[in-house]
Amino acid sequence: MGLRTVRGGAHSPAVSLGVHESATACSHTVTLHLSDGAAMSVDLLSPGRVHAGGHAHMAEAALRALLQRAVPELATGLWSLEQAQPLLTVMRRSQRFTSCSVAWTDHVQGIMKNAQLVIKQDRRCEFYWADRAARLLHQGFGVGARSQVAAPFGVCAPGVLVCERVPEMSLLATLLAAETPSVAGSAAEQAATWVLDLQALDLALPASNGRGLDACAPQLVEVAAVAGQAHSRELSRLAQLLQRAAHDDRAGAVQLVASHGDLHPANLFVAPGAVTAIDLDTVAAREPAYDVGYAVAHLVITPWLAGGPIQHALTASGRYWDTYRFGAGPASDRRVAVQAARALVQSLHFELVTYRTNRLDLVGPYTAGALALLDHGRVGLEVLADLAQDVSLLPAAAV
Repeated sequence: MGLRTVRGGAHSPAVSLGVHESATACSHTVTLHLSDGAAMSVDLLSPGRVHAGGHAHMAEAALRALLQRAVPELATGLWSLEQAQPLLTVMRRSQRFTSCSVAWTDHVQGIMKNAQLVIKQDRRCEFYWADRAARLLHQGFGVGARSQVAAPFGVCAPGVLVCERVPEMSLLATLLAAETPSVAGSAAEQAATWVLDLQALDLALPASNGRGLDACAPQLVEVAAVAGQAHSRELSRLAQLLQRAAHDDRAGAVQLVASHGDLHPANLFVAPGAVTAIDLDTVAAREPAYDVGYAVAHLVITPWLAGGPIQHALTASGRYWDTYRFGAGPASDRRVAVQAARALVQSLHFELVTYRTNRLDLVGPYTAGALALLDHGRVGLEVLADLAQDVSLLPAAAV
């Protein structure tokens, strides 16, 4: 953990008593009022990417015990925990996210520090975030850089990760709050610089062996089993095209680059002059188009499913793609389109098979959108957006 840089450096101890919640005009934000009159807004779309579920405060004693186990400096006595105030706990299926305010004495430097942290708990996960974040911090993705990652504070079993809380709004929340398509597009342009910087790194990472093109055919078979005969022809053609792309992968030598693996708009935070990424557990080596195609697809469907205007989402997705292209990213437009289609298949499979949301109304737009991307490249985004406008917005699992 020696590469950790806490945003803002040393501070006086945080005021932490008298916390209460109040709903704001923005339905995905909770404002926490502190006893000295200060307030902190917590974006519920990050870090939990929540679209439904309850929340409750973690007990302070439980928080202290968890921090003492997870943070090496606390466990070894290099730091002394002075204050640990739980602010908000959000549940998302098997995952639990707790925002907290923490103050400690650093006995090495002889000063008091504090920080806003997030604790992610998921017993099913073996967290790689700390290792991946340390590698990226070593490569210059720290505070002050154009592209950054949230710094880890520690990990412990079973499935506990402690990291800094990024104070900015997520890209998803930024897109939902954007007043015009141009504002949404500008935020997406800035976000695209993060993946360009990541792919420029000379970073040794293990190759990913999950959620590739080979997974699409079995996923589409399961989708067809749920969807019935209504879209069987389109689903069959989509499976054939993606199988062909997977065969091309195996036949050719694709140069792998550093890849985030889950470049969802809720995993990026945009601030003036900086973009910060969270959820680094899936960082690995992949083909350059993987992250770009995934982001392009989710920049359309995720804000739309969260209730945002489809034109904002389409503009954001297109300008992200264009920024990557004009930034001389190594992925070809053809491969970006293939990976965007794959991401739509994965998302549709999550909806119908993994989470069983019964969103059969998404089969047509997602399938036709994926085919349009494979047939026409970037123009396919407009086809996807046009089809999405005909779907009634209902609660969906992909948000």
